[in-house]
Order: sequence, then structure tokens, then C-alpha cells
Amino acid sequence: MPRLKDAREPVPNAKGANESEDYTGRSEVLAAPSKSAPRRQGIDSSPSAVVTGLESTGNEEQQQTLDHLLPELIQRDPVAASHLVMGLAAWERREEALLKVADGWAMKDPRAAAGWAAALEDETERIICLSAACERASRADPALALSLASNSPGFASSELVCGLAGNWMAVDRGAAEKWLAEIKDSHLRDRIWVEAARSIGTRAPADAALLAVEKISPGRLQEEAVISALHQWGMRDHQAAVAWVELFPEGPLRERAEGELFGTR
Repeated sequence: MPRLKDAREPVPNAKGANESEDYTGRSEVLAAPSKSAPRRQGIDSSPSAVVTGLESTGNEEQQQTLDHLLPELIQRDPVAASHLVMGLAAWERREEALLKVADGWAMKDPRAAAGWAAALEDETERIICLSAACERASRADPALALSLASNSPGFASSELVCGLAGNWMAVDRGAAEKWLAEIKDSHLRDRIWVEAARSIGTRAPADAALLAVEKISPGRLQEEAVISALHQWGMRDHQAAVAWVELFPEGPLRERAEGELFGTR
């Protein structure tokens, strides 16, 4: 596989990127209620009012409760909000209510939110809520979000972990690479690099192509990452992308790459 000249500027490492604590999964995280926050005047966001609104037969009242009353309760007492939502019967808006709790709670206390989400009994609800909590946490602390996801039972090598790590690579590659260096599973590392190439490719496709050939082991995952980067690169600088592909040895990958580029012209 040909190599590109790496013209990128070095990315400084994030201070303390590897110093996040691991989430242990203990249920004690739910024991202490959050500090109370004042209610806005004119809004009754008590648990009983939220239940009444969510169980209403009127779609407008349900939506008002989801948009205003439930978020108010989450900010004031996320533990109470989580218990309330988990007690709802099967309902077409239940998933939306759960996601609001996961997202809103993670803004206040990502560890507690992830602990609650990871303990949900329903697998689908567990996945979507943990994903929402970790994605919210990653906006402020990517290392913490990855720690929460990778230390939650059943999520160590999940798509969630790969996606969070790939997004981190796109914004702070130096810090993310330090974390990735500790991953012993080579297949997981390759999957994370694939996600990183996808994230980087939206703004710097040439860098994504370089990453794909340098960091991902030869094989199907590398080929997919190369094609993804070429798709973006071909739309931005078709001539440069074609020039690089012309350096490929003859074979199926070159044929596929040429087909991809001539399809984006």
C-alpha cells in the first residue's frame, strides 16, 4: 500500500488524558440524591405532575411534559426522574423519556448516569441509554466517557466504545492515541482506527487515507477505511486522490478505488 506524506501539524497531548478513574459498576452510585435546584415559577415538575402528563391521552400534553416538566425534574432530582421513568408501562414514548433522563443526568453527573443506564434490565434500553450518557459525557471529557463505556459489563469492545474513541481521535489525536496504546486487542484497535478515519475523513480526507494505510492492519477493515476516505477526498480534490490511487499495485483494491473515484467526479 503506498504511503502519503504526512503534512499534518502535530496534535498536542491532552494533559491528564489517561488519568480518568474507571467506573466500577456499583449500584451505590444511585444512593445519594442530587442537590436540589429551584423550580421555575409556574411550572409544576413534581413527580406526580410528570407522571400525570406522561400518562395523559393527549399528545400535546405528553409532548409538553417531555419537553419541559421531565427535564425540570431531571435537573432537580435525576434519581427521582430515573425511578419515575423506569416505572412507566410499555409506551410508545417511553424510549424518548429514558433518553432524556440519560442525557440530562449525564450533564450533571456522568458517572451516576452511566451506572444507572448500565443496570437497566432491558437490553435495548440499556444500550441506548448508556450510549446517550456516554456521548453526552464525551463532549466535556472523552477519556471519562470511554472509561464509563469500556468498564460497563458487555460494552468493552462495543460499537459505542469504537465510536467514542474514533470521535476523540478526530479532536485530540495525541491524547486518544495514548489511550489506544493500552488496548491489547488488535482487532478492537483496528475497529477504532476505522472509526477515527471516518471521523477525520469528513474534514481532512487525505489525513484519513494516510491513517488507514499506516494504522489499520491489511485486510477488509483497512480496505473499507481507504474507500471511505477516498470517497470524501475525491469530492474535494479529485486530481490528488486519483494521483494517489495510481500508485496502488494492480489488484482488486485499486479497481475498487478507481471505481469509487470515477463515481464521485
